[in-house]
Amino acid sequence: MTLLPPSFLLRVSHPCRYLKQMPRDDDDDLLDLPETHRLENFAAMDGRPGYADVRLAWNEGGLGIQVEVKGKDQLPQGDVARPRASDGVTLWLDTRDSRTSHRASRHCHQFHFLPAGGGPDHDEPAFVQAPIHRATQDAPCPGLQPCPSARVRRKAAIAWRPFLRRAC
Repeated sequence: MTLLPPSFLLRVSHPCRYLKQMPRDDDDDLLDLPETHRLENFAAMDGRPGYADVRLAWNEGGLGIQVEVKGKDQLPQGDVARPRASDGVTLWLDTRDSRTSHRASRHCHQFHFLPAGGGPDHDEPAFVQAPIHRATQDAPCPGLQPCPSARVRRKAAIAWRPFLRRAC
């Protein structure tokens, strides 16, 4: 048995590939990202099964995220007031071209995409921008429009597909 999981020994960077044809006009199938946009899953390196298929793409209109979680029996739980304690995906973006700085600045953003937690009954998808703890400055709100999202419940799986629109 190792003290640290093997995946802790790697620094992983995934490309965010360009895809012109997104989002779709159909609200039920907002995104359908191809296999080439899949982010690698390193769970097998730690001797664990993979539980999510995550895909990422961008274009001039914004950023698309497609997540399918398998083996989940319950619907996702969420609370916009507590995004870190909710089911969902946290995306960190560093918009500066600096490879040497290890402290977050006003150019670093933390977004939480929650498949539930929005709306009056907390059962609709939600989007939250959160400050980064110990950042030198808080990131300004980048002028984002509300995040359209599609959530589909399948047998023992949840597919969730938010699209983060860039403001003009």
